[in-house]
Parts: sequence; structure tokens; C-alpha cells
Amino acid sequence: MKNKILTLLVGIYFGIVLVKSRVIAWQEINDMFHFKDPYMY
Repeated sequence: MKNKILTLLVGIYFGIVLVKSRVIAWQEINDMFHFKDPYMY
């Protein structure tokens, strides 16, 4: 049980890091596919 809680906490932390580092920026990715945002190129 302790191992599952640790894994969950690490996963939540990793998710927060991804969001804060703008890896998961859905609007920018969407703009890239519509050729609106030159940042991704």
C-alpha cells in the first residue's frame, strides 16, 4: 500500500512539473497544427 501511495505522489509531482514547464500547452500545440504559432517550429 505504501508503494502505491509513493507512486501516486511521484506521478502527481511529475504531472505538475510538466504543466509548469509548458510541455502540456494544448493551445500552443493546437496553434502549431493550424500554423498560427511560429514558436513550435
